Amino acid sequence: MILVIGGPPGSGKTTVAERWAAARGSVLVSAGTRFRAMAKQRGLNLEAFGRAAEHDPSIDRALDKAVLTEIRAHVAEGRDVVVDGRVQAYLLATEKIPSLKVLIDAPLAVRAKRIASREATTVEDAKREILAPSARNGSGTNRSTESMWETPGFSTS
Repeated sequence: MILVIGGPPGSGKTTVAERWAAARGSVLVSAGTRFRAMAKQRGLNLEAFGRAAEHDPSIDRALDKAVLTEIRAHVAEGRDVVVDGRVQAYLLATEKIPSLKVLIDAPLAVRAKRIASREATTVEDAKREILAPSARNGSGTNRSTESMWETPGFSTS
């Protein structure tokens, strides 16, 4: 089984995914963790890396390829996989990979506080980062977070 947990920045996707995977012995594939690592490798903060991704589609392609490769490898081994990320539900749907999708959210103030703590920044800067176009769409591209969840078999009602 593949479980995809998605939502906006700071909603708690990674925390929920980590806890679910640990409680059930599943493998965790975290697009957000991978994206943050890619930013760090380039010496950029998330906001700057998101802006870079807006102009360099190879960043998204590399992230998507790495996530898909890891998921497929674990599934081939017969493992259950928990995937966390903002656009991974859409990615798996476009690849025709069946999965259960869960969307979570939290109020802006809560999300900003979580991000400020994680990124060692101010709550005001975290709010600005959340509201920036690059944060709203997954990783800096034109992919709309809202439309990512309009995938076959998923309902927000």
